Amino acid sequence: MVDLWTNSFNGMDDGKEVYSIDPVLFKALGEIIENSGCTMPAAYGCRVPNLAAPYRGGPTAEAWNSFPEYVDDRALLYGRCAKKLKIHGTPLYNKICGHLVQTLGISTEAAKAAIPRNVIEWRRLRISQGGDTITAKGCQKIRSDARDSSFVRYSLLVDRHSRHRNVRPDLQPESQYGQLEHIFALPLKRRPTANDPSKKRTLLLALISEAPVFVEDTHEYKVISYAKGALKSGEVVDARTIQCLLGRVLDRNRFWIIDRSADCEFTFPTFH
Repeated sequence: MVDLWTNSFNGMDDGKEVYSIDPVLFKALGEIIENSGCTMPAAYGCRVPNLAAPYRGGPTAEAWNSFPEYVDDRALLYGRCAKKLKIHGTPLYNKICGHLVQTLGISTEAAKAAIPRNVIEWRRLRISQGGDTITAKGCQKIRSDARDSSFVRYSLLVDRHSRHRNVRPDLQPESQYGQLEHIFALPLKRRPTANDPSKKRTLLLALISEAPVFVEDTHEYKVISYAKGALKSGEVVDARTIQCLLGRVLDRNRFWIIDRSADCEFTFPTFH
């Protein structure tokens, strides 16, 4: 099949169709895909070897099936970490404080008073109804052959009129991309009401290092990438905004995002 794709099979050409791949390009693709095994989560399939190598007897049927993913373009918490996540005295403390001020409309002093010294952290979350399993980067064991399953797409409400003064905000969901660092439960104390006599409220939050992506819409399919080493320091968001697990391919100091659910509508997962 590869020989046919690269016009190397008994002198046969494309015929009436156009499906051939330039041999030089195919060789480069083979090397890039082989080197991207660690940034493609296991949920995306097995590691794909260099299919452009002269000897191709090693790849399995699953590897051949996974290859097109590189060129095409609700949740359950489990696996709690052994240790609690420390909050006070860390950069995460100020990020949580800012999130509470913005989302709950409380003062900075009230937000600081509501944040405990430690919180319970989870290692993984699973999107319900057959969705992805995502592992927080802060809980992963770093190995040279590890499969990274922490890069995600999530949704935030963005004001489309943010650049215009004296214009009523128009908040619309917008896709964001980044690496899940931590996912944790933040218990809060609150005044009881007639409808809800409970004095406690628990927020499920996630710390995600944002990726400043560049989106290209000039192709038939949307192409999204970001520069290597460009991940930001992280933002605290509602964990229920996490949409799905993503893969990445590194080429010339840029990570190119592989999103299997790019054509799907937004799904806001629920945690059990």
